Amino acid sequence: MRIKNLLYFIIISSAVIFLTCAHADDLSNSIVVSNAWVQAMPPPEKNSAAYMTIANNSQKEAVLVSASSDIAGATEIHQMSDMNGMMNMTMVSNVHIPPQGKVTLKPGGFHIMLINLKKPVNKGDIVPITLHFQDEGSIIVNADVRDQSGMDYGVINPQRDFTLHDQDGKIFHLKDHRGQVVLLFFGYTSCPDECPATLSKLARVYALLGQPIRQKVLTVFVTIDPQRDTAQKLKEYMQYFNINAMGLTGTKQEIDAVVDSYKATYEKVETNSSALGYMFDHTDYLYLIDAQGKTSYLFHLEDKAQDMAQVIREILKS
Repeated sequence: MRIKNLLYFIIISSAVIFLTCAHADDLSNSIVVSNAWVQAMPPPEKNSAAYMTIANNSQKEAVLVSASSDIAGATEIHQMSDMNGMMNMTMVSNVHIPPQGKVTLKPGGFHIMLINLKKPVNKGDIVPITLHFQDEGSIIVNADVRDQSGMDYGVINPQRDFTLHDQDGKIFHLKDHRGQVVLLFFGYTSCPDECPATLSKLARVYALLGQPIRQKVLTVFVTIDPQRDTAQKLKEYMQYFNINAMGLTGTKQEIDAVVDSYKATYEKVETNSSALGYMFDHTDYLYLIDAQGKTSYLFHLEDKAQDMAQVIREILKS
């Protein structure tokens, strides 16, 4: 009787192991994750984000329901979206990957938030992240840590200077602002989302910095739409946000030279659905330029005002 029970136990256990292994094999064949990476963050920053492309090779929908990582105190799925002309980040319960389709988690869209990091994440590190699916089980992904731009800061405007005209018609030289932290942003005053969202958040950053630190921080807004953004329009736009800011303009050739030096991009998009006539797709990074004129950090739309203020304080101390 004991032998019969033992044989029964072995058969049942073997079946469970077989089904588990088969399930794992099915997952590895049906779900393929590529280009997984995590944003590098300086030591004051306690949160980061992971991005990747998830391909579903099966004939049924796959649903990512959660993620986990030992490096973070909490891991959540978030999505950036445009709500009434403002960019908003919300936590979502799942991400649906269609049959024979794929979903890319990327800046400005779906991403995995790594909250309360237990240690800094530095460029070159590897961060294991476990993805949990509704029916398919779990899969471990090794994400490499990159800086937010995917580039070396040292190649960004190595001359540490540029020349344009400011909102008062005066010549602006970046080198004249040594000793200040400069927050550089490319945009246009008719922008419906990224530009007002960034400048509104900067108003909160300046409030958090308080006096006298805020006087050491200058926001520089370079228009990519010199055709419509006159000096007067730039001045009124900057004043609206009530921060220490300056709007810059120039000829298209002059502006393009500055855009290129910061490895930024923009593209004019004609639209028949808007009275604007045309809009722009453009780089939405906020470049933190230190007191020596060197680009030291790139902020993204997802970054919180309190974290940005802390990074600025650290840069001013260094």
